Amino acid sequence: MSDATVNVLLIAGRYELRGAWTYTMGLAEQLGKHGFDTTILCPEAQLLDSVERSRLHITECRHLRYPIWGKFVTRLLGRELASQPPRLIHIQSRRLLATGVQLARQWNRPCLLTIHDYLGSREKLVVDPTICRRMIAVSESVRKELLSHAYYPPEQIVEIPVGVDLPAASDVHPILDPSRVPVVGMVGPLEELKGIPYFLGAARKVLQMYGDVEFLIAGSGPEEENLRRLAQSLEIADHVTFAPNLSDVAPSLDAIDVFCLPSLMQGVGTIMLEAMALGKAVIAANVGGVHAAVKHQETGLLVSPGESGELATQIVELLRHPERARELGQRARQLVETRFATEHMVKQTASLYRTILEETERDAGSRQESKAVPSH
Repeated sequence: MSDATVNVLLIAGRYELRGAWTYTMGLAEQLGKHGFDTTILCPEAQLLDSVERSRLHITECRHLRYPIWGKFVTRLLGRELASQPPRLIHIQSRRLLATGVQLARQWNRPCLLTIHDYLGSREKLVVDPTICRRMIAVSESVRKELLSHAYYPPEQIVEIPVGVDLPAASDVHPILDPSRVPVVGMVGPLEELKGIPYFLGAARKVLQMYGDVEFLIAGSGPEEENLRRLAQSLEIADHVTFAPNLSDVAPSLDAIDVFCLPSLMQGVGTIMLEAMALGKAVIAANVGGVHAAVKHQETGLLVSPGESGELATQIVELLRHPERARELGQRARQLVETRFATEHMVKQTASLYRTILEETERDAGSRQESKAVPSH
């Protein structure tokens, strides 16, 4: 592979407060240091302002979200960019696998796919290894789950831990300041698998056990109205703030003292890692790949999924022992720095890109040589 800058197309879903977009933006912002220029193709990114969309080289194509129109528009897009196609396509969501593969075939380019979570019970992911050269699993738990499907060769699935930016020490504020009301919160898409009703159930118990606490739920999603109604029915709505349609998680994370991840299923928890990078005390449901980042009583606390009472008990424990909460937050930040920093993720991803491109060049050379050998 030559030393010239290599163009990579990142194909992502609609922009929203989700770990997958933290991942995509981390790659877009830092791959340039490793000799890769990136463009992001997605259905929509209107929550980002025009300056940010331009900086990240985002191209919006709204029809990508619709299977029939998306296939037609992808074909037109492939023709439009055919004069200067990217050298490599990195698909950020398996829901856009067909789009990425279609473009890869049109341009005769390799692609790879990142898997952030687990396949559905009836989901079958069919991957052509001659086109999609690798799959990246964001945690060992996700990789093991993929390998449980016998048709995935082990060498095709590479674990690269997801990474987040580590804020400067000056941007890390002490948690549980005694001069203000403590804030317990969660940030992310409001979906059924995120276990947010259990968080609200725990909030009610915390208010009964401890007293004056504020709860923050930042993010949007199909469960928002149901969750608002639940807060009303639990008679805790005066203590729960919903913050939907945010373009940036930073203000919400900054406001939180204790971060909760009550998910029923989770690949690892990228936004949780961002909270850890800020020195927040974390309490997470012990599911999926969460344990890779949250070591119980070391970098955070683990609770059983779906257990509001257990979650409430752990929240109150940290509220009553703020020094313990700060100690967990400091250790969590140190772990992010050593294992989950964006620079580590980007470096490993850039190395994988080079491997794929070198393999592709070798395969192309072998095909040319075989054609040049005269038949007898």
